[in-house]
Amino acid sequence: MPPQRARRYASGQLQRQIVSQLSRQPYTLAELQAATGASMPTVRRALEDLIEGAWVVPVGQNMSTGGRRATRFGLNGESHLIIGAHIAIPDVNCVVRALDGTLLDQQCLTGANPLLPDDAVAIITAYVEQVRNRYPERQILGIGVTTPGYMDAAREQILYVGRAEGWQNFPLKMRLEEVSGLPVVLENDTDCLLRAELDYLGQPPARDLIYLAVLDGVKLSMMLDGQIYSGSFGNAGIIGRTRMRSTQPDDALYNLEDVASVGALCAAFDRQYRQLNGAGPELEQITAIAEREVKFAAILAAAARGEPVTNALVNRFFDDLSLALANIIFVLQPLVLIVGGQLCNMPVELRGRFENAVREHLPPLLRNHLSVRYAALTGRFAPASGAAQWFLKHAIQSGIAFELPPGQSS
Repeated sequence: MPPQRARRYASGQLQRQIVSQLSRQPYTLAELQAATGASMPTVRRALEDLIEGAWVVPVGQNMSTGGRRATRFGLNGESHLIIGAHIAIPDVNCVVRALDGTLLDQQCLTGANPLLPDDAVAIITAYVEQVRNRYPERQILGIGVTTPGYMDAAREQILYVGRAEGWQNFPLKMRLEEVSGLPVVLENDTDCLLRAELDYLGQPPARDLIYLAVLDGVKLSMMLDGQIYSGSFGNAGIIGRTRMRSTQPDDALYNLEDVASVGALCAAFDRQYRQLNGAGPELEQITAIAEREVKFAAILAAAARGEPVTNALVNRFFDDLSLALANIIFVLQPLVLIVGGQLCNMPVELRGRFENAVREHLPPLLRNHLSVRYAALTGRFAPASGAAQWFLKHAIQSGIAFELPPGQSS
């Protein structure tokens, strides 16, 4: 490698290291020098280049008991932008995120029903143009896209999305890059929930953990030895398809998601309600709720208050889910279970019941060392936020964030 090219490469490597460090928290110049291992003059020059490129700004000063206080540097929240998009068929949830993590916009965009791949591309592209028009002076670095289903990690194309018409073998990354002119990174939606949660926490609570997402299906995101494990097809952890002998009255074999998902609990409630004679007003109100997520929360709330019908249904729900979870914990032996999806907001009165149901299936060593936490970052836009965060991390590691076209850098 020629000396000049080698110097540019080394400088780019150091800039990526600095931006990666600052994406976690602000640092002083001395702290950056210690973290990167480069010489102080080299770090100072790289930092000056990043400030000139609108990547980094001073964000405050160290507390000091005497002498000159050191300046702390962080990522610039008023320069480059990242778009996150969650293809939550039939909707597409989009966010705009600044380098410092500030969310500048979030929108739920509805297209055709059924939502086909080309429709999703058109929605995201229109949103990109909207952001460009709203922030004409700011550079959009790229788009992080999160989807359900299986994907080809090498080519970053959708292989198959269950329960969704037309989502097979679609080159999503290539198609979206062609029409938007921006780099695109794909990620699984549940893994993006975990990424958003870890970004919110600042650092992982353990190097080995699992994130439980109970939604329309049941899926785990797994961090093993500090790295998120996605599997060969980007969709590892689909425990909803696990075959099990349920605690349901017929004692038949079921997929877990048929008895322990949001839709499954709502359907079980509706079946039970139809068999009742003279149900009270509380149950009548629940059965009238059309939106499944709202009905699911209402069933949990009623069970927490001790209502007998919902209480029995929720106990059975916990029994089935906890057995499947315990089997995974046996295999992976994580130290932390993060409960996300629609269960993370369950009433406090039910949390101990759920945790006990999981621990009952575990031997003392695993039972006593397992820490159960509840996701802090929730809501419709959490996966899109996680996708934007993943794009930034990927862009820093690969260097594409620093390869802006001529005239496009700030």
